[in-house]
Amino acid sequence: MKVRIIKDHEKKSIYKQMIKKIYSKDQTFKNNKEGLFALVCNPKGVFYKKSKQVMITVSVEKDLHCQGVLICHEQQPKVLYLAFFEAIMEAKESVEHLLSYAEAYGKTLGCDKLVIGIDGHCNNGLGFLTIGSGHPSFGEAYNPDYYADFFKTFEGHTFVSYKDEVQSIAPRVLHLRSKLHLRMAPYTLEAADFSRKGLRASLKRYTDLNNNIFTDHSYYFRRDYDEDVELFKSMMPLLDHQNLLFVKKDGKDIGFILWYPDFNELVKSSRGAGIRTFLQYRLLKRNPKTIKIVEIGVEAKYRGTPAIFILFNGVMEAAEKASQHLISSWIHGDNSASRQITSRFAQKPYREYVTYEKKI
Repeated sequence: MKVRIIKDHEKKSIYKQMIKKIYSKDQTFKNNKEGLFALVCNPKGVFYKKSKQVMITVSVEKDLHCQGVLICHEQQPKVLYLAFFEAIMEAKESVEHLLSYAEAYGKTLGCDKLVIGIDGHCNNGLGFLTIGSGHPSFGEAYNPDYYADFFKTFEGHTFVSYKDEVQSIAPRVLHLRSKLHLRMAPYTLEAADFSRKGLRASLKRYTDLNNNIFTDHSYYFRRDYDEDVELFKSMMPLLDHQNLLFVKKDGKDIGFILWYPDFNELVKSSRGAGIRTFLQYRLLKRNPKTIKIVEIGVEAKYRGTPAIFILFNGVMEAAEKASQHLISSWIHGDNSASRQITSRFAQKPYREYVTYEKKI
């Protein structure tokens, strides 16, 4: 059994080789993985430069069994993430070697916790899929069922998402809209400006709100402006201004919602979103039937006000025109308030994801 540290110039090819080995016969697989890997693990990238990273593989007689990228970001110096994990089914012993290496490496950095199932940051990807079927939506986690078996001794954290038909959600929204009509008056909704001149200013608003709103999220750490610009630039060919909406009161941003169509509906099996997806969406006007709410939040002071509903209503006004289904973002299983609000509109449990932790 051989543990190997992968050099920068080999990373992409090794990861691509592993993806092919695990998913080549899986007709449901849509490749969200390689594009994100290239972003997070790019030595020239902003996120990479603010983190310590090492890619590890474990092989048995030259047969690649498992691999992962160990990431420690400067904003969470006590936490080591095992990101981009992939393994063959027969890799139990090899995975144990990988985990042992990860713990030892974490200790050299002064880390006291190992987290598995987050690709560097929870905005990038969260959890292993444990319940749910069908192709992954754009940006959604996907993996073989047996991955959970490797981490049975770890502490698991469950996240859930919901899905429903737009035609079922619309009457519920209309009913609440009529009830909240007068209370909605002090609030305004404003779309982002994703033009070349407006992009950085809009993303600064987004980053500031993230850093104000999600401080109590179990995996959140303070975002950097340049990191968010880097993340969004990879998606800009597919995003419209209305995909990021801000809610304001007295001229001040108090919340936001990020959503987009499920571009993976335009992607063939084993492929990832790219130029072909852009051409289908922009030039051929092929609209996915599903939209996905990626993030939604308001500042603590305005929770319980119509602000959340105004953001959701803004998405529904766009969704009702072209979409048939809506998927919610993932919500921590213990976050009863968010689950209650979400299930009020999208009432059908959709998928479950789990992250794993261990003290080191």
